[in-house]
Amino acid sequence: MLLPGRYLIRPGSPADLPVYRRILYEAVGWNPDRVLPPMADALRHPELARYHQGWGRPGDIAVVATLDGEPVGGAFCRLFTEEDHGEGYVDEETPEIAIAVWPEHRGRGLGGRLLAALADAARAAGMTRLSLSVERPNPAARLYLRSGYAIVTENESDYVMVAAI
Repeated sequence: MLLPGRYLIRPGSPADLPVYRRILYEAVGWNPDRVLPPMADALRHPELARYHQGWGRPGDIAVVATLDGEPVGGAFCRLFTEEDHGEGYVDEETPEIAIAVWPEHRGRGLGGRLLAALADAARAAGMTRLSLSVERPNPAARLYLRSGYAIVTENESDYVMVAAI
């Protein structure tokens, strides 16, 4: 899918694992007041490692946004089990997503386009829903609501959201 300004959204592949890792790091670092450890250290944490370790297993689907061939963001989803899952887990048939656009490319509609492209790819793979967890103050929560996600549970800090695709 070609976007204005030479942006392209393409299917992800196992070779894009460094992009998926950056997506995770950017997603947890959405708050500029939050001090994160270096990316390599943060990605070793079990709460983040579960999203990228062993990438390419059944249910792993991704899309990558590029500008002139260079990654500028992406989105992916992964199936989890009741025994091992992230904060956005709802069940073993609903993959949980992660999404991020690099800061210098935000505000150009890429987030919405990535969500739509990921939904298309997941639907083509036979999935019917996607889920996510987002911190309540994160501005991305508004994007998710506009994109068809509904809040299914919430606590004092987070929303768990689901979209039928």
